[in-house]
This record gives sequence, C-alpha cells and structure tokens, in this order.
Amino acid sequence: MLFGELIKTQSWLSVEATLMLYFPEYQSSMTGFRRAFLKLQTIEPQLNPCKLKIKHTKESGVEITAVNKRQACSVTVMPWADVLGMLVDKTAFTNFSHPEIVAFVLWEITYYGFDEETIKKKTDEWLKELK
Repeated sequence: MLFGELIKTQSWLSVEATLMLYFPEYQSSMTGFRRAFLKLQTIEPQLNPCKLKIKHTKESGVEITAVNKRQACSVTVMPWADVLGMLVDKTAFTNFSHPEIVAFVLWEITYYGFDEETIKKKTDEWLKELK
C-alpha cells in the first residue's frame, strides 16, 4: 500500500492519540502536526521506487528510512509527494498499527517544519553553509 493511500484511511484523532502516546513532549505542536496531516491528504502522490521501512531501534525508538535497491536515505527533507508515493514495506504492517505508521512518518517528515516551504528554506540554508 502506498503511504498516500494509507494516510487517507486514518482519522486525525487516531494519529493525534498515537503522536501523544509516543511523543508527549510535542503536545504544544499538535496544531502544526494537524495542519501537515490535512495537507498530506490533499497532495497527489508522486510514484517513487523507494519503500518506506519502519523499524524499532534501541537508539531512537523508531527509525523511518526510504530504501531502494542500492541505498537508504532519510525522508525528513524529501518532497511530500515523493513520500506519499512510496510503498510501505510489508513488515511495517506486522510490527505497527496503521495509526502508528502514519504518526511516525508524519513526525519524521515534519522534523524541520510543518510545511514544505519551511523545510525547503532550512535545506537551502544548509546548502549555502556547505559551500
């Protein structure tokens, strides 16, 4: 199932409850998460050859990566349409509930901001600093 299909099956209340369970320190950010969640439900997925892998880790609790045959990369600065167009790896569905998958990916892709414009500005700043 594409992440874009999965997110459309979830209610904000179930995703919010999951975010609060795993990330209670972000309670004051729920308005931003909600805005991003609602925006994601309106974006047309861009089919992407990567798969979304989600796994438990000792270091961070949960790790989300985009994986293709040759490499793995972070989804934190990817265009949201690309993330929506990724297949969710089947093992994620055996290890996590649907609201957990959506909440974890939502948390990951909003790590640097609750909209793509803010995330792009930060990414552009980093690229300038690297030069």
